[in-house]
Amino acid sequence: LIPCGLDGVEITSVLKETGKHHSMNEVKKNLSHLLINRFPIQA
Repeated sequence: LIPCGLDGVEITSVLKETGKHHSMNEVKKNLSHLLINRFPIQA
């Protein structure tokens, strides 16, 4: 696998980095929470 066409670039996984499996729903929930807090947008 060559990520984004970047030959010679290594990739990793959440499992490899944390040693734990994370469901996609868990990742989405946590990521959306972090983004909302980091980039507050007022309507």
